[in-house]
Amino acid sequence: MRHIGKILNIHWSEKISNIDVLERANMTSVESMIISAALRWTGHVIRMDDSRLPKSILYSELRDGRRNVGRQRLRYKDMMKKHLKRIDCNINTWENKARNRKEWKGILSSVSEKVDNKRKYEYTRRRQARHGVLVSEFVCPNCGCNFLSSAGEKS
Repeated sequence: MRHIGKILNIHWSEKISNIDVLERANMTSVESMIISAALRWTGHVIRMDDSRLPKSILYSELRDGRRNVGRQRLRYKDMMKKHLKRIDCNINTWENKARNRKEWKGILSSVSEKVDNKRKYEYTRRRQARHGVLVSEFVCPNCGCNFLSSAGEKS
């Protein structure tokens, strides 16, 4: 973002968010480009013959072995499921859609827009929670003061 900001003559002291910099540059985020490329390649693998190595590796599982203690590292399939959920694509039917090249290309054409829109929404929601007006949930029955918790209510 720093280099794009320099091209657009945006100084760091202006405190402009990365999302605003991308909007000014009329660019998509790197995250949406990566998701789009990964989904495009996965669609290509789905359409391959069953005897091809990339397809057999995508659908293969280990027969035996030990797993490490703790949270397991995410597999490629796990990341694809996360990406598909992010673009609101049904996890159970995505393979059928990927087999139809025309339909899959239609889905991929909207990926970057969906990812960037969700990113903007999450950013604005978090920002409003940080800087927005706090809504009080508890009111004192005696004096009418507003509080965020009911800590002193029972005393």
